[in-house]
Amino acid sequence: MIAAHQLAVPFGLAPGLDLAIEAGERVAILGPNGAGKTTLIRALAGLQPLRGGEVRLDGRPLTAWSARERARRLAWVPQDTDAAPDFTVGEVVALGRLPWRRGWRGPTPADAAAIARALEHAGLTALADRPLARLSGGERQRVVFARALAQTPAVLLLDEPTAHLDLAHRAGLLARLAGTDASLTVVAVLHDVNLAALYFPRLVLIAGGRVLADGAPADVLTPALLEAAYGVPVRVLPHPETGTPQVLAPAP
Repeated sequence: MIAAHQLAVPFGLAPGLDLAIEAGERVAILGPNGAGKTTLIRALAGLQPLRGGEVRLDGRPLTAWSARERARRLAWVPQDTDAAPDFTVGEVVALGRLPWRRGWRGPTPADAAAIARALEHAGLTALADRPLARLSGGERQRVVFARALAQTPAVLLLDEPTAHLDLAHRAGLLARLAGTDASLTVVAVLHDVNLAALYFPRLVLIAGGRVLADGAPADVLTPALLEAAYGVPVRVLPHPETGTPQVLAPAP
């Protein structure tokens, strides 16, 4: 579905990085600050200049896609919304339909249906007429998420979507993400390794601009690999309900 081949960027990643993600996979990219996580996800989105290698979408170089074609297949969720604060929630989410609009034609029934589905999935239907300026940080992040869903993409890329959110909003957003259509390919940069393990079946651990580990949570979240990546000793215990590995920071 989307893959990086021998990737080389001006800074942030070691040259020659490879990463392949198949259709329908849910992948979280983890690693310490400065590891290259955001550089990698921006490269996958076509937002990061490359010195070498390429990113392929559906087997075709990303650079060969037109902006409209790319936006119909791939949606990008940044950490913060870039819409004007006086825009309403519904207006921002409707922007996700622009790649599907033709000329000056108004929204079609398909557009309206996609917007309604996105608002409902993000839990924003009741807030559709509210300006962004009157939303909390968690609500604004859900608006950016809903705008991406309204694009009806095949691939959803998210750069630290839970940044600046409290525990309830982090878990809520990831639960909504997990509840999207199973055919949607999702790649997200996350800082919270424990929530990543709970909601993503595949983790990619990056350190020093290189892929240190790639696999299931139990294979990636090991004390040895985590200490190599983060530079601190940790304990890893099974979640009492799911058995998923959960990481404990060192005691003071």
